[in-house]
Amino acid sequence: MRAIRRKIRMIVVLLVAAIAVSAAIYVRGGFSLGYDETLGGCGTVNLPAITNKFTQNCEVLFKANCTSCHAMDKKLVGPALMGMQGRVPYKDFIEDLLLRPKQTLRRNKYAKELSKVYGDEGHMDFHDFLSPADVEAIIDYSKFYTQSVSQVVANL
Repeated sequence: MRAIRRKIRMIVVLLVAAIAVSAAIYVRGGFSLGYDETLGGCGTVNLPAITNKFTQNCEVLFKANCTSCHAMDKKLVGPALMGMQGRVPYKDFIEDLLLRPKQTLRRNKYAKELSKVYGDEGHMDFHDFLSPADVEAIIDYSKFYTQSVSQVVANL
């Protein structure tokens, strides 16, 4: 039953996203071969424009959902998230921990070790707040996050 609800929720989210994209295309006057800030000269991709939009969206998700307990570069209530991909036991561990914390805590030795260090409750359950795509965006943000030079100098 839970899997069916999750699939229905995902379908609704995708439909809403499709409607939003359609509305945006309609408002912009349809598909256009005119100026697009993500395109450089001669139709080449302007990677900084795409990357900036991507990281801004991911940063908003991170700040709205994670910063009360986590920082990227230092331990708070929870561990620092910069470089977490190198510390977790398998690729989808973070998604499992965020969307299914109780099951992950019961089944995974690394999750149990984290709960001993950071508290017996384990991780907060975000399945009502975050979609798998949101979790992926937060993980991607942590992959591409780097300290600015001023932050590095200030921490010396």
